[in-house]
Formats: sequence, structure tokens, C-alpha cells
Amino acid sequence: MMVIYEPADLHAGPTLVVGDAAGLADPFTGEGIYAALYSACLAAEVIAEQVNWQVPDLGGYTSLVRERMGPELANAFRVTRWFFPASGLVHRLLHRHQGLATCMLQVIAGDLPYTSFFDACRNQPALLFCPGGHDRTAIFEIVRAPRG
Repeated sequence: MMVIYEPADLHAGPTLVVGDAAGLADPFTGEGIYAALYSACLAAEVIAEQVNWQVPDLGGYTSLVRERMGPELANAFRVTRWFFPASGLVHRLLHRHQGLATCMLQVIAGDLPYTSFFDACRNQPALLFCPGGHDRTAIFEIVRAPRG
């Protein structure tokens, strides 16, 4: 199942919501400072384009957030859905596959996008043979993740 980030409108009249108020915190790490600052920059970009408009249309802000932040937030949701319900399996996988563990630590530190973690999973054939109902489904979902 592909996860797509589709937020509700992030504006109402002359008001825009950014960061945590817009639901932009990283669902895996809980980190929100980067999203707050980046979404504020996107808001400023939209406002600056329309500062002299008689009737500004701030709907472009929601589209911009979806375009620029949506793919990584969707991937963060996917990692969250994989990691927490199957934490025992994930612990064993990360213990056995040091490359994956390194990638996971880089993701948590914010040094590596979630998509790169999916690519690392695809490069580990052992992940295709993990036993266990729900856990196996979660692993297959990671391996089949769209490249981005």
C-alpha cells in the first residue's frame, strides 16, 4: 500500500499554518524544528509572490508543502508503520545487517532521507525471506517502495 501525504488545506483566509500546527513533524522521530523552519520558508515564498495582490490566494502554500515535503513525510510514515509494530524483528535485522543499522542511524540523525533507507533495504536479499505474517508484509512493503 502506497502512503501519500495529502494534508488538508494549510491555510484559511489570510492565515497559514506551519510546522507542528500543520502536522509536519516527522512521524518516526518526532522531530519538528526542521519542518517548522522549512514550511515557514515555503509560506514566506508564497506570501512574497502575492504581497501586492489585491486578493491573495494562499492555496499555493498547501500545494508547495505537498510537493516539497510530502514525499519524505510519506516515507517517514511508511518507516513508522514498519518499525514500531515489528520492533523485535527490526532489532534482529538491524543487528544482523550493519549496513541497514548505519542507514537507520543516519535517518534518525537527519543525515539521510528515508528513501535512501528503502534503497538499502532493497539491496539486502535476506530481507525477502523474513518469516512472520504482519512483519513479512511490512518488509515486503519496504522492499517494494517506489524509488524517489
